[in-house]
Amino acid sequence: MLGTAETTLDLTGEITEADLSAIGEGMVLITDNDNAQTVLDHLRSGCIVYFTEGTYEGTPDPEGPDGIIYEPQLFRIRPSRYNGTVVRVNSDQGPWKDGDELTQIDDDDAAALTGTGNAYILELENIRLIGDDDAVFNVGFEIKATHIYQSYSAPGASPYDAVRKIYLQQNTVGSYYAKVRIDGLSFENMNFVFDNESYFVDTGYSDDESYLRNLSIHLCSFACNSGITPRTASVHLISDIEGMYENIMVTESAFSNVFQGIFVQGAKTLSVEDSRFSSTGHNAIAVQSGDFNHFSGDIMISGNTFTDIGNRPIRFGNGNNADILIENNDFGTCTNSYNDLLASGTLTDCTNEFVNNMYAGIIITDPEITSDAGTDWIVKIPQ
Repeated sequence: MLGTAETTLDLTGEITEADLSAIGEGMVLITDNDNAQTVLDHLRSGCIVYFTEGTYEGTPDPEGPDGIIYEPQLFRIRPSRYNGTVVRVNSDQGPWKDGDELTQIDDDDAAALTGTGNAYILELENIRLIGDDDAVFNVGFEIKATHIYQSYSAPGASPYDAVRKIYLQQNTVGSYYAKVRIDGLSFENMNFVFDNESYFVDTGYSDDESYLRNLSIHLCSFACNSGITPRTASVHLISDIEGMYENIMVTESAFSNVFQGIFVQGAKTLSVEDSRFSSTGHNAIAVQSGDFNHFSGDIMISGNTFTDIGNRPIRFGNGNNADILIENNDFGTCTNSYNDLLASGTLTDCTNEFVNNMYAGIIITDPEITSDAGTDWIVKIPQ
């Protein structure tokens, strides 16, 4: 499963700075819950992170000043002092001028970076995150490419700045801009189980210098043990900027007792194949758009099964220059108040095909396809 690598590092149990300083590109990094966030903060391109057996509940960031309320526990792929992040200085600070770029900083440098709005630029390629068969994740993974600050609307969350190694506080410690460019990231064989549903794989991209390309979710499972929480999605990729998400692939994965399986906004090429969706509160798959970005490219939903879906199994927003193929799916006996298997927003310069799909065990040979005002494609449930 791990393939070959020149170096494997066991980063479980007690680890030292020397252990972490040995991390380089293309290594296999074996970790556990207590060290997982530290390992993620030291990631280099080409690394494989193997999560050993056990329950993963999140690794706390370092203790902050009295009164600091820590962020909710998640595993984060984020700019850090140790993963090659470049700091672009915003305005004259310490010995630096506006626009200077720092490739390495130490504690003294961090103390001199007092301005608001410095940019942290993280670039990674070909990262694989692999779960042991007996690893269970009770928390999710988050990637944010946006303006990071302590929000007045959410004062309970004090973001941790892993470059300066400080907590951001209102009116006292400045914000920063996370610019995260990832080309090649896979989640493999990961079992996510939450007691109260939240996002399992969550990204928010609102920075036009960032991107997430070639994201793969393979052989993963997503489930919630308690009631379904409104307006959350297991795989949640949100952005209102065109071109942030390119080539998103979900294969051989399972989503059960969740509000929504997959929500991707403005995808440029997406495929969902050979996966199972059951007992959702809303759509199973939502290929959505924002105010300024439509989905585009090849959109394929193939070989999936849908059972007890709370709304339309498949929902599209607005598309532009997209080729949509819905084939070889089994919709079981899904019902909803719309009597739709799928519906879209406005499709501009798009093609769409609905072929060889099943409902109630029978191939849908002559699907009823209609169009209402403001929507371009609706496939009705066979009557």
